Amino acid sequence: MMKNRLILASSSVYRATQMAQAGYTFSSLAADIDETAEAGEIPAHLAERLAASKCREIARENPDAFVVGGDQVGETGGKLLTKPGNFKNNVAQLEYCANTTATFHSAFAVFDPSTGQIHAEVCTTHLEFKALTLDQIETYVELEKPYDCAGGFKIESRGILLFRRVSSDDPSALIGLPMIGLSRVLSELGYGFLS
Repeated sequence: MMKNRLILASSSVYRATQMAQAGYTFSSLAADIDETAEAGEIPAHLAERLAASKCREIARENPDAFVVGGDQVGETGGKLLTKPGNFKNNVAQLEYCANTTATFHSAFAVFDPSTGQIHAEVCTTHLEFKALTLDQIETYVELEKPYDCAGGFKIESRGILLFRRVSSDDPSALIGLPMIGLSRVLSELGYGFLS
């Protein structure tokens, strides 16, 4: 039985679903941080910094809990891939990505209540998009409406059909949290039910 609470520093239903499916008992609290990239900041660093900032924000009010933060930053052709927010932006972003290779940096951070330290890692995924037609893109976006997803697709469902190849050390990373690395770090810090 864990004596410390576990908090997910996120309002993301995708990250919460991942944590629940992995068997963790936790509560969720949204972190209110500035997610603006710093001048010249590389995407992998941005993802890790934001994950750690979310973690730190929630840990400040909950110093006795393990806190998990996460963030994801996608890029292709020097352009950051965002949560599109609506149909038009989603279609435009996927048109831009068609027939390119995108890179997604999925970061997690864990606050350790016994030391006050934050442990953070980034998992990188490379995605080769198919040469998609506008009709294919519009059909996909209409069916799935992935407006709140980084990159504008859901890899865990129909979004997989947009790709020729996906390469990563952790297939769960694109959903929101790299669960292989996260579960390892939680276990190393004493919050692991399989250790």
